[in-house]
Amino acid sequence: MVVAMLSILAAVSSPYYIQFQYKQRLHSSAEALLSDIRLVQGKAMQQMEDDQWGVHISDSDKAYVLFYGGTYNSTEANNMSISYVNSVSISPDQDIVFDPVTGAPTSGSDVTVTVSSSSLSETRTITINSEGMTYID
Repeated sequence: MVVAMLSILAAVSSPYYIQFQYKQRLHSSAEALLSDIRLVQGKAMQQMEDDQWGVHISDSDKAYVLFYGGTYNSTEANNMSISYVNSVSISPDQDIVFDPVTGAPTSGSDVTVTVSSSSLSETRTITINSEGMTYID
């Protein structure tokens, strides 16, 4: 009787647990990307390496790359590539470069990055406004 009840409970709760795992992966991936964007932005503002800093996003590689310099160079030895789980997508593919001192995007306009899950209909949006303020929705 107890085994049967536990089996039923496990069968009923299993989909909720799996959904919870996907949500956690989505949220932790978005928070990690936001943290790394802020890290690179801080390095630009501190003028580390006396240059601009940026983030290169490439969803096909399932990774984003932290780099310094005004332009992403895939052969640069100092690039730091950060992978994320296959169930998460980050779009659009782009380079976000930060201005030294101000920390604002060099594009001069707001930048948005969408983090989504192939297993959920949920997304998280990271916004960097034209003045350099970063936040997540």
